[in-house]
Amino acid sequence: VEKTGYLVMKHLPQNANIQPGDTVISSGLGPVFPKGLVLGYVLEVGDDEFGLLKYALLEPAVNFNRLEEVFVVLEFPLEEAGEDTGEEEEEAES
Repeated sequence: VEKTGYLVMKHLPQNANIQPGDTVISSGLGPVFPKGLVLGYVLEVGDDEFGLLKYALLEPAVNFNRLEEVFVVLEFPLEEAGEDTGEEEEEAES
């Protein structure tokens, strides 16, 4: 949210099981964030302006004003960001 320091998750289904205090972690299913990245903590959950979907207000997991070092990725090969099939885990269990 502009000038507040908070993040907003929009377009959540009404039956989404999300509540204040939850930790939001990336799934790795999309091309943007790797799996397991802690994005933030839910402060508030509400309905969108039409009451069809929900939104969640998050406190970021990092204080952007206190960052001293960052790692910038200029290119991210999308073919490596595919869905986790669990094959490695199954092989390890065999």
